Amino acid sequence: MLTTQWSLCHTELIQPDALQPILERIELALVESFGDDDRRYFEQEFDFFKQVTGISGALKPYIRRPKSERKVRF
Repeated sequence: MLTTQWSLCHTELIQPDALQPILERIELALVESFGDDDRRYFEQEFDFFKQVTGISGALKPYIRRPKSERKVRF
């Protein structure tokens, strides 16, 4: 659900997806129904998911630079 919350156009974030409010309500209802162990597992897994998907935001400034400049920075 988290991956479909935003619409992309030419790799630029342009607008929230129309389904976002519905997906947020579904996710909230699911998480609220979890027991303590299940909630901890869910939070652990999706914290990791957010870290992994957040890498693209950290790398974005380097993506559109010339290849020679990217090699120097990495």
